[in-house]
Amino acid sequence: MRHLFIIFAVLSTAFSVSSQQNLYQSFKPGLYPWIANDSEHEGDFKHINVHGGGILLFGDTYYWFGEDKTDNTALVGVRCYSSIDLYNWKSEGVALSVDPEGSGSDIERGCIIERPKVIYNEKTKKFVMYFHLELKGQSYAAARVGIASADKVTGPYTFHKSLRPNPGKLPLSLNGDESKIETLFYFGNILNDYKGGHMSRDMTLFVDPDTKKAYHIYSSEGNRTLHIAELSDDYLNYTGRFERIAPGGNNEAPAIFKRDNRYYMITSDCTGWTPNAARQFSATNIMGPWKEFPNPCIGDLAYKTFKSQSTFILPVKGKKNAYIFMGDRWMPDNPITASHVWLPIQFDNGILKIEWSDEWDLSYFDEMNTYANLQKDIAAAEIFLSEVSVGKGIYEYPQSAYDDFKNAVEDAKKFTLSMTDEEIIDGIIKLSNAATTFRGTKNLWRVNEIEPGDYYIKLGDKYLTNDNSPNNTQLKFCVERTTDINAQIFTLEKDDVTGRYKIISKLDDRIMTERGKITNRTKNDHLLRMVNFRYNGTKYAIQFDGKSGAHWTVDTDKSEIKKSDYRELVDSDEQFIFTMEKVEDVSSIDNIIDSQNRSHVFSENGCICINTLTPTSISVFSEIGLLKYSKNFNAGNIKIPVPSGVYIVQLKNKIGNNVQKVIIR
Repeated sequence: MRHLFIIFAVLSTAFSVSSQQNLYQSFKPGLYPWIANDSEHEGDFKHINVHGGGILLFGDTYYWFGEDKTDNTALVGVRCYSSIDLYNWKSEGVALSVDPEGSGSDIERGCIIERPKVIYNEKTKKFVMYFHLELKGQSYAAARVGIASADKVTGPYTFHKSLRPNPGKLPLSLNGDESKIETLFYFGNILNDYKGGHMSRDMTLFVDPDTKKAYHIYSSEGNRTLHIAELSDDYLNYTGRFERIAPGGNNEAPAIFKRDNRYYMITSDCTGWTPNAARQFSATNIMGPWKEFPNPCIGDLAYKTFKSQSTFILPVKGKKNAYIFMGDRWMPDNPITASHVWLPIQFDNGILKIEWSDEWDLSYFDEMNTYANLQKDIAAAEIFLSEVSVGKGIYEYPQSAYDDFKNAVEDAKKFTLSMTDEEIIDGIIKLSNAATTFRGTKNLWRVNEIEPGDYYIKLGDKYLTNDNSPNNTQLKFCVERTTDINAQIFTLEKDDVTGRYKIISKLDDRIMTERGKITNRTKNDHLLRMVNFRYNGTKYAIQFDGKSGAHWTVDTDKSEIKKSDYRELVDSDEQFIFTMEKVEDVSSIDNIIDSQNRSHVFSENGCICINTLTPTSISVFSEIGLLKYSKNFNAGNIKIPVPSGVYIVQLKNKIGNNVQKVIIR
């Protein structure tokens, strides 16, 4: 865990404290219950019942709005809590109440209200609330957004309307050309729904701190595509300007913030109540393009976002570059017991990182980018240098790279406490970059670009061989053959879409499958017939399961290719280490011409044809020098049938030697 300083506070179990400031002094992610002072009964503490929500900082106070999870339907409405320190909260009651059962209202008791967010309009002095709304009794068919406002931050909020955003409007990328809508990557929804308004489900609100423009970001098109829609100046309507983010990516639970003129967003996959790996995106323009990056979570259960789903990103007041990831742990069988996962966000060269901690406090942000952190990084770097192995072998670091990183550490030691924070931050960044560069020099088996063309694939002194039998789909490694050189030549073609390679037999144009078998080529070759080549500097491993790590290996008894789940490749396992030998052009062989024209060599009808007027010794070699045919011939004409390929014909007689290249097509 990097720079995560923990203060362990003693928590009273009697809950006899009447002051909210003294109850908690730290965050304990996932802890249930997290209790708050009840505004209606001072000194009465109840668990915080606010879910899928967001936080508004107004003045010096934080206001937390979220779903009242008495049930999976809205039986109460949207609750509000307040805090001055983020640890201790006070219930402010129900900010938006549902209407009575039987009223016919869009927010009638029993509807579904999810992910409420509140923003403040500095021009109108109004507090505006948006939420995902599903009408009572319609499950998730309505896919609407509800809009409400209030004069006071805690409410009561007045419900104005529900709708689907931007009816009849097209994304900015189409420039209003309706004829292009069918070219969009969609699953039927945008084509069917856009005239009546776009589906709006999991959502958030965002006010750009620089422009004060407000945006509604929501899952649309059957939860398969995010939309980001610009709001009107009063924040109560839409301008009609919107764009699609990650079309077909199945993203929901968006949470967004802005830092150093760049927008960041965290989302999740669409797996219902089941947690999944978080995703992160960033852009320099809020309307995109947005670039996706790996899961920001680090540590145990990172692949499940620590059993939570993103709800909001909270900027911490008075602290530079301090942001808190807010996630909820859903409990569909007992919704009210859902707990909250709050963790600090780290930044690594523009990439977000969220690391688990059992307990932390806001002093974490005070310690970020300080001289003390630089010293900790230096100490960690020196320990790392003392443990690495230097050399040319597998898992070793080159000496030159080691020296470069050591010099970077020595440079970092020259920084002093008297330097400015900006200078110290610069030192931390430089050392981090140097560490990243050094780690990248480790001698590993890494995916390697290989020049397309014709190759021999060798295992030791054996060649991968195709026997050209239609009934035989299993390739073998054999010794050098004398029948047909093309049986041991394979053409590598790089696929432009996947960046992986097709392996095609030169002999019969059949293609190798990822399982090391051979079959006829089809239009679907790009699906299952691709490999990666991994390289250790001298030899190759062939990886056929792109992400799983499985590689070819060779059955030593049968010399047949089979699957092996190698993850860590080492040179001692020769069963999966291959030599890729490029087939060289032999056009450079010098021809010795028979000056007296006593012999002539040419190709005709799949044969090497030789006319000679004097006794001649005839030898036919493959392109790489393998003897295919040898005979002493008195004189006359001879035809030698051979498969297609390139051959070297050598004639020896009393005149001398005659060497010619012949191509049989």
